[in-house]
Amino acid sequence: MRETAIKVNESLDKKGKQLGEVSPRELRDIFREVTESLGIRRETDE
Repeated sequence: MRETAIKVNESLDKKGKQLGEVSPRELRDIFREVTESLGIRRETDE
């Protein structure tokens, strides 16, 4: 979890944004990119 948070913050830094400046949709997209790059699988209810 810590590595995910660090990667999300690094991604925000690259975009020149802070957490409070991104929309929920943009944060979700960043989180998805980070978790996929780390090989973390997402559990779904489907």
